[in-house]
Amino acid sequence: MKLAIIFLLLIPFSFAIECSQFPNPSECDDVMSSSLDLSEQQYLLSSLLANSQNKPPCSFVRDWNLALDTSIPPEGVEKRSKGQIRNAWVKLFTVMPSVKEEKLLIGSNGSMLVGFGYDFQMPYGRLNGDCRTDYNYLGNSVAIDGYVNDEYVGSGRVIDYETSIDSSFKVVYKVKEKYLVSHHKYYWHCCRWKRGHCKSWCRKCGFKYADEIHESLSVSDSLFGYFSDYALDASFVAIDSYLGNTKGVLNSTNYSRLSLLLDSGNLSFHNYEYSVVWDNSSVLTIKARSVPTVSSVGIVRNNETIMFEDSSKCSIFMSNHFSNMNFDCNFTFDQVVPLIKLDKDTFDVGETISVRLEPSDIDFNVSYGNTSRYVHDSTSFVATNIANRIVLRYNDREYDQLIIVKNKDKSMFMLSLSVFGTVNYVIIELLKRYFGMHL
Repeated sequence: MKLAIIFLLLIPFSFAIECSQFPNPSECDDVMSSSLDLSEQQYLLSSLLANSQNKPPCSFVRDWNLALDTSIPPEGVEKRSKGQIRNAWVKLFTVMPSVKEEKLLIGSNGSMLVGFGYDFQMPYGRLNGDCRTDYNYLGNSVAIDGYVNDEYVGSGRVIDYETSIDSSFKVVYKVKEKYLVSHHKYYWHCCRWKRGHCKSWCRKCGFKYADEIHESLSVSDSLFGYFSDYALDASFVAIDSYLGNTKGVLNSTNYSRLSLLLDSGNLSFHNYEYSVVWDNSSVLTIKARSVPTVSSVGIVRNNETIMFEDSSKCSIFMSNHFSNMNFDCNFTFDQVVPLIKLDKDTFDVGETISVRLEPSDIDFNVSYGNTSRYVHDSTSFVATNIANRIVLRYNDREYDQLIIVKNKDKSMFMLSLSVFGTVNYVIIELLKRYFGMHL
């Protein structure tokens, strides 16, 4: 295909296209330099752009659609006639920018692209009762008005709008025509006089009166879009730093693309692939397909946290279908050294272990045995002979406190056994001495 394009180099493309938006910009340049007619160029360029990419080509689609001839009624459009106004039509081709998923999604501002037209047939011929009928064109007026949720927003072929909700878009095309119909009637007049008397009467066609005719007709078209340009918000907050590495949390909402950019690496999330589709009027629409992908260089992900080598530069790029923003990273944090405090370190089985945590205003994950909970300030556990370790977890680190747990019944048994042994020992020694004295 590329050879065929290069072969047909003659004249420049008829409208400006930003070829850098193409997956292969050089192929776009070849098409723009070709002598292909507009429809062929449009087809080839849209085919090139139909390749999936991870950002919506909003600027390209807008430039493309604005360059189309929208004065030609598309196939299947409804046409209406009234009086001498014939074949009036209007078409709301698209709103830009917009993205098609399962529904048509719209941003907070954009433009409606409208096509419209009609024919006017000046009347002719003699009307009944007239000996002659003349027609004179007096002029016309047309208006193409745009509405968003029934509120007027502007007029013209391209109508700008703003919105923050799901919206109904409507265009109304109003045509008014004005012309003059002059009626002529026969009347009798004396065509020969003699001595003050009419000797012959003749019939003559002369102007009688005129009607100023006003005709009007309006047609409309509409489409519906679902708002999808919610506020972007992202942040990176450092929570720990050790051994030349920074650990933190990347928070974000309502994004289609998200990138954490460092001088030592990057982390990118892409939720969609974008392509373009076109209708029988060559109007382009962006299509989004959910294809979540993640790429990472020099950054380690662990559940909700990420870790990377200390970096002097850090920024976040974030976008949805229609908007994008940049955010700074926050490397400032207070180093937290958690402490587990107990009022003693030896407990009997079944005794309550009172635990105090510092700092007291931070939630920690604290566990003992098979029990684990998120708490701050203080908590308690019941001592068991199968666990002798209280564990505090914070920022992927563990801190522990060892305790001694005694079995009370077993201790009493050992004490009794010890007393019994001691008494027996004393008795045996006394018997030895007694019998030794009498032998």
